[in-house]
Amino acid sequence: MLLALALAAAPCFEVADTTAGWKRLETAGEPLVVTSPPGVGQFRPDAAARVTEEDVEVVSRQGLGSKTFIFPLGEGTRAASLTFGESLRGAEVEVVAKLAGDQMKLLSRRVAGTEVSVAWERRGALSLEVTVHHHLRARPWLQRATLTREVGNVANALPLPDSLRRPSLYFEHPGGRVVVCADAAAPLAFTRPATWPEPRVVTR
Repeated sequence: MLLALALAAAPCFEVADTTAGWKRLETAGEPLVVTSPPGVGQFRPDAAARVTEEDVEVVSRQGLGSKTFIFPLGEGTRAASLTFGESLRGAEVEVVAKLAGDQMKLLSRRVAGTEVSVAWERRGALSLEVTVHHHLRARPWLQRATLTREVGNVANALPLPDSLRRPSLYFEHPGGRVVVCADAAAPLAFTRPATWPEPRVVTR
């Protein structure tokens, strides 16, 4: 029984290169994934991934005692995180996801700090509207916003350069020891860089 479990276990190995930066590891058809350390940004062009995008489009609309931030959403978007430049000091915040002919209220509460985050499962959201009812408080200003979406195939969903479309595992090496295993069920996730890197080829 123990022998059978050992044979069924995913083969793992350490990457030879221990320097930090984006790397490319040829997969030879294996569903390779970085398993250690946790939280390493990584993707395979032909596989699904959870993509976080920081440079997102936003427009704002000023109302009477309120300000609304509007974000167009790409297909598969499932979460958003906003950081304001100053504390909202208990302002009422409403977050609504707009769909074709419908909408979802995701949040309606007072926020004391600078962070607002929401997540949802329903498909088809076209835009996100975040309204801050500031009234006698200072007008809110947005310091940072990220949107996270699930894509079924990275190469089809994102405009990857040719150097990132090869059948490989691409990962943002944190420096030090990195362990890679073959695991088709392991999730892949990464933050889309402002400028796509030219990854260094590494070996096992």
